Amino acid sequence: MVVVPLVLVLVLFATQTLLRLHTRTTVEALAQEAARSVALDPAAGPALRTADRRLRRALGSSAAVAEIDWTTGPTRVVVRVRVPTPRLLGWPLAGPLAEPVSVEASARPEVWR
Repeated sequence: MVVVPLVLVLVLFATQTLLRLHTRTTVEALAQEAARSVALDPAAGPALRTADRRLRRALGSSAAVAEIDWTTGPTRVVVRVRVPTPRLLGWPLAGPLAEPVSVEASARPEVWR
């Protein structure tokens, strides 16, 4: 009867891994899109506020605890996003899979002539 609990733990571990990968991929795509949208607009102030608002809206309930940091310059726009990973397993079993997801996305401003 040891097999049933072992299989259950393995299934939960695999599900936790998939949740983390899904969270990371989603946050990475959203951050990249936000950085691109700011880089496309030469007036960084309004574009940055709009991109930040869209990013937070897309993050859903994670936006309340997400850490979003913007760095804009003449050659690069960088956004750093850190969100908690949804957890199915308790801390001892999840280990590094329970750590927050940190993503950095950058884009170069385009100058149209």
